[in-house]
Amino acid sequence: MEMPKKRKFNHEIVGGELLNGKPRMSRPGGRSSRIQEAVYKAAIDLVLEQDHSDISMRQIAEAAGVNESSLYRRWKTKEILMARALLARAETGVRIPNTGSLRSDLLQLLDEIIAFLENPVIATIIQISAFRANDPEVIAARDIFWRGRFTKISKIFDRAAKRGEISDAFNRQLAIEMLIGTICVRIFLTREPQNEILPEEIVDFILNSVRRRAII
Repeated sequence: MEMPKKRKFNHEIVGGELLNGKPRMSRPGGRSSRIQEAVYKAAIDLVLEQDHSDISMRQIAEAAGVNESSLYRRWKTKEILMARALLARAETGVRIPNTGSLRSDLLQLLDEIIAFLENPVIATIIQISAFRANDPEVIAARDIFWRGRFTKISKIFDRAAKRGEISDAFNRQLAIEMLIGTICVRIFLTREPQNEILPEEIVDFILNSVRRRAII
């Protein structure tokens, strides 16, 4: 007697989510995905209304229309849930320009990054990441997010290399860290007011260093 064939599903990672440090696999568009979207939206809406430290799992559950116990089963803590929700929201927060010029691309990118980092949702991500800095699941979710960001931003430099504006050996990682790091220092540490010429100063500093290395 022929045994019935098992049903096969195409799986994908939904929202880059991890379970115990490993990708959680689920069917795209299924009930699990819809619940996740509802929970993440509820969490983000609450962040925009009040300080994240005052938000409870019960509030998120009520706003999302799910049981509070299901949140604990899936995310374990409020901080992990919030970090996942906010990182998922931030994933689409910065558009990658393609103007045909490296300098122009980087200037537009910095404008996007400044607006991105000044968003209150992103400020909350920074706070939660700092508060749960040693939590393995928060670290994993954060690493997935930043790896994705670096990969997307690197395309700007890949295109510039094809146009001959920089060499293939150009240190993309360092350049991206300089772009983002300088703005982060201004916004979160020194809290110096932003000025219109700062993006140009940062970009020209990076590009001039590239030219000096090419001459040497």
